[in-house]
Amino acid sequence: MSERNRRTKKRNKEKSERKEKEKPKIVYRNDKLQHFHVSGTFGGLNPMEGRLLFYLDTGVPTTDEKGGLRIKQVDREVIVDARMPVLTFIQTAKWMNDTVKKLEESGILKVEEIKKGVNIPIGEDNFYT
Repeated sequence: MSERNRRTKKRNKEKSERKEKEKPKIVYRNDKLQHFHVSGTFGGLNPMEGRLLFYLDTGVPTTDEKGGLRIKQVDREVIVDARMPVLTFIQTAKWMNDTVKKLEESGILKVEEIKKGVNIPIGEDNFYT
C-alpha cells in the first residue's frame, strides 16, 4: 500500500471516529417497558409543566331482557399519566404534527378518510418515522 493510500485511510478512520464521538449515545435498557393500546388522550400545559394522560375505553357488556348483549356503560381507565417539562411537551407536539404532515404529504396517511371512518389498510411503507 502506498504512503498516500495509508494517509487517506488514516484520515478517513479519524474522520469516522470523530463522527462517532459526536453522535449522542441513546441506550434503551428497561426490562419493565410496557406497551399499551389507548383510545385517546387528554392533558394540559401550564408554565411549569406539560401533562398527557392516555386512556383506554372499555365497554362493559350487560344482557338485555331477551338475553342479548348490550353495552350500557363505558369504563375509562387512565393508562399513563405522563408529566414533562414545557419544552419537552412543545417538542413532542411539534414532532407529532410534523410526522402527520409528512405522512399526509407522502400519501401514506389519509386523515380525511380516517375521520370519515374509511378503513385504510396499512401497506408495507415505513409508517412509523
